Amino acid sequence: MKILELLERFSDKKTYTSLFSTHPTTEKRIFSLERESYGESLPQSPVTGRENYLREIDGLVFGDDPREGIIFGNRFQHPEFRIEVFFPEGWSIKNMPDAVTARDPDHDFQLELRVHSLTKRKSITEIAHTLSKKFGFKEIDGSQKQVNDLEAYVGTYEGRSREFGNIMARIGFFMIRDMAHYILGFSRPGEFKKALPFFNNTIETFKKLSRQQAENIHPNRIRLHVAGEGETLATIIKKLGGSSGDVKTVALINTWDPDNPPELKPGMVIKVFKNE
Repeated sequence: MKILELLERFSDKKTYTSLFSTHPTTEKRIFSLERESYGESLPQSPVTGRENYLREIDGLVFGDDPREGIIFGNRFQHPEFRIEVFFPEGWSIKNMPDAVTARDPDHDFQLELRVHSLTKRKSITEIAHTLSKKFGFKEIDGSQKQVNDLEAYVGTYEGRSREFGNIMARIGFFMIRDMAHYILGFSRPGEFKKALPFFNNTIETFKKLSRQQAENIHPNRIRLHVAGEGETLATIIKKLGGSSGDVKTVALINTWDPDNPPELKPGMVIKVFKNE
């Protein structure tokens, strides 16, 4: 039951696509289990053996499979594609089967990193024009430029989204070998000016990794941290190299309310995750 409640908290109700969209909702599963177990005496979570449990999970791989790319803090790296990009600090980032998405928790600003296989080699400008038309976007302006030693085409577009209706978008297109990578940032037209710096900054961070850098991409692992005097979840996560967006995740893996985590006391052992 606790696991299902934890999964329910992890779910992002603003996300419009989900790998589990055809499954029963977690809320329904919790209700079903409670109904089936009505009248039975369920054991409480045992307190004894906690230290043994913590020792067992210390070093456990947490989160994404490195072969599918790794999110740590606001950075995404993919060892096979040998790419790296930094999303805005504090945004909710998800590694989906067909895209990496990032969403501003306070506004309807969204970024997506996607890849498209090329059947024949084209210029980056041709790729941008072909793909943007395929997506149903109308180009307002755009130009070819260099971004971290990569040929890129960056443009501003008008289009439509099933969720938002009319949108404005900023798209950066990149070509690496036979793959076109593109970063799509979009918002409602009235908010585009405010969102544009986030979109541009993300596009400017896109880079190709060396073979050695790609080989050094490691998974996130659960680690134990002993809280010190005056430490908070935010200060601990910052010290470990994470971002403010990881505070909710760390609270959840400790089975705390992410909106109201407890005050940390010196000597308290908590679960965190590190990229190592």
